[in-house]
Amino acid sequence: MAGLIVFILIVIALILLTVLFAKHFFKVIAALWSVFFIFLVILAVLLYFDIKDLHAKFDTAEKVILLKEQESITTGFSIRKNDDPLFFQDIASYQQAFKEKNYARLKGNAYKLLITEKELFNDISYVDIMGYPLSREKLFVYLNDASPRRKAAKQIATENAIPEERVFQQIQQEFQTEDEFKGYLFAKLVGKSLEKEGANYVVRAYKAGQVEIYPETITFKVIDFLPQFIFDKLFEE
Repeated sequence: MAGLIVFILIVIALILLTVLFAKHFFKVIAALWSVFFIFLVILAVLLYFDIKDLHAKFDTAEKVILLKEQESITTGFSIRKNDDPLFFQDIASYQQAFKEKNYARLKGNAYKLLITEKELFNDISYVDIMGYPLSREKLFVYLNDASPRRKAAKQIATENAIPEERVFQQIQQEFQTEDEFKGYLFAKLVGKSLEKEGANYVVRAYKAGQVEIYPETITFKVIDFLPQFIFDKLFEE
């Protein structure tokens, strides 16, 4: 009899402990969920305003855009809306800063730094160069050539039956260095890529690993966890 009483008391004690623990457990879960919910709300607000900022400023604020091939900076330029692009006359200093991972130096005072991969331009078949069509494949040949101005002049002259020297002199007048001419060629590629989607094109490219962005704001930190339709909607005019 005494053993039964002890057993019953133990069962009652266990039930009471279970009830008390359950109450405490659900309170903890509720508290954690509240904190998580507040975090999600704050994150959503920050993300919304960051995307709006990107949408508003991407087309108008200054951007530095570089081309990376085989872990080396090939060419680049800076641009802001309503201004002509500034083609870098000497890319060596940018290459050195890139090797040092000094993205702040690469960006300078610009709003964003974009470091693009060659694959970003796979959908481009040709661009217009000084009034003449040039294929993407040939353009990249020039970007990796030591004398792209002369090579471009020769091809343009041959394909259009005009004097090579006349074309070469025209190119020389426009572009003082080989690096500056490369920047012009690259800007043509970038312009054709961005002309339809603008900032949303960059978001898609970032998700595909075809462009690096600096500074990497909250949009780009969480971009892999969000479906593309969210950005499509937020980037609508």
